[in-house]
Amino acid sequence: MPTPPPRTTTPPEPVVPHADGFAARRAATSQQILQAAAQVMADRGYAGTSLDAVAELAGVAKGSIYNNFGSKERLFEALIAHTMDRFSATLAAAPDGRTGAAALEAVVSALLVEVRDNPAGTQLLAAELFRMGRTWQESLEPVRERIVSVFREVIAQANPAADVSVVGPAVFGATLIAGLEWRTFQPERTLPDITGVVMGSVRSVLEPAG
Repeated sequence: MPTPPPRTTTPPEPVVPHADGFAARRAATSQQILQAAAQVMADRGYAGTSLDAVAELAGVAKGSIYNNFGSKERLFEALIAHTMDRFSATLAAAPDGRTGAAALEAVVSALLVEVRDNPAGTQLLAAELFRMGRTWQESLEPVRERIVSVFREVIAQANPAADVSVVGPAVFGATLIAGLEWRTFQPERTLPDITGVVMGSVRSVLEPAG
């Protein structure tokens, strides 16, 4: 009998990591870095924060920070944008069909909850949001605008005569500071209590003159 030809085995195809899997891992690493950066920067401020400290807390190599963000400045810009995006989405959903004073009360309460539940991000915003001379201010202005515009919109519904260009940012700032005061110095007080204090302090802007 003729000898059969030797059997050949086709080598398996090399396993190539799926692009979606790589993207998911990169996103997870970025999130770890942002969470660590929020904590370190809230504790030390921007100037006192080192990428070594962020990398250590995040449990990643320092090179991962450069790969994901490029620099300390870009990391901070991304962190502020991430925090403000979260705030703006929460506040935009807060009115939920309410109008006028009820809508503003819902927005105020939602921001106070964010201050209570996201201390590192809130402290960072309070420390850096209104500071002058930062190179990232221009790029972050659209993000800040989304937050303030929610306050302007609900105030304008309640009182079309209100100067919302000033009153909107003022009520946002007052709510942010009230939340920090509550969380830091008066944690025994309740959310409805602090919401009522803020609403009482801004009640006059909701009432048309006359």
